[in-house]
Amino acid sequence: MTRRLTIANMDEGFVVTPDSNCYMLVKRATVKTGKNNATYMDLELTDGEQSINGKIWEVTDEIEEAAGDGNIIKVLNAKISRYQNNLQIVIE
Repeated sequence: MTRRLTIANMDEGFVVTPDSNCYMLVKRATVKTGKNNATYMDLELTDGEQSINGKIWEVTDEIEEAAGDGNIIKVLNAKISRYQNNLQIVIE
């Protein structure tokens, strides 16, 4: 059995793949509009121990519903980056 990936095991440059076993609870999900007038989701995610900011740049109605407040999501493809000295997960 594969161990679940936690935020404590993530660092800048880390890539989450479908076999990473990465599940997160969406504590807060907000749809915003960027400077280019494209919508994106700003997320607060937790693994039950720590929290991390998340972004989804290409939002569809299906993604917006699946990544709503209180939902548990499996992160299939993402990259960990650093923004304003804080780690964030950019979900593809």
